[in-house]
Amino acid sequence: MFTMNLLQRQLTPDEIEQVNEHLKQSSEFSYSIMEGGYISNDHHVIFCTDREPYVGMLMPLRPEAEAEQEKWTAYFKSKFNLNNI
Repeated sequence: MFTMNLLQRQLTPDEIEQVNEHLKQSSEFSYSIMEGGYISNDHHVIFCTDREPYVGMLMPLRPEAEAEQEKWTAYFKSKFNLNNI
């Protein structure tokens, strides 16, 4: 797995909980127990919730898909008020 954090910092426990609760209900992400997080339905990014040391990281699954990664990074920053990153 490629280990670059697209959010450029580790989220706090409160931020992780907020994102986790949203993703549980999201139609755009599915939980993968084998990967330890929520994978976007287009399989471009994963938000790790259960795999140390990557908990709280938004990571690319396909490094060559930069446009999609930028789309998901902007989505997370906007949806969860992470624009201070």
